[in-house]
Amino acid sequence: MIKTTIVISLISLICSSSFARRGKGKSKQLRIAACEGKVVGSECSFEGRRGEVTGSCVEGRRDTSVIICHDPDRRGRMNKERD
Repeated sequence: MIKTTIVISLISLICSSSFARRGKGKSKQLRIAACEGKVVGSECSFEGRRGEVTGSCVEGRRDTSVIICHDPDRRGRMNKERD
């Protein structure tokens, strides 16, 4: 009985963590796609979860060969939504 409970708990934990990561991965792919064929410093935009996001193309932090759309107002906008 205890083994069954542990197995079910582990399965549900694994499933919930994989769902949590999906949203972030999709956002990152949208940000990368927005800068496809562009150079660093170019303007970019994509449709995010909360509407259209605009920014500029920058090198990725972990992989500088990847160019990604960065929204400079992201932190400020997130704080305003919490208020």
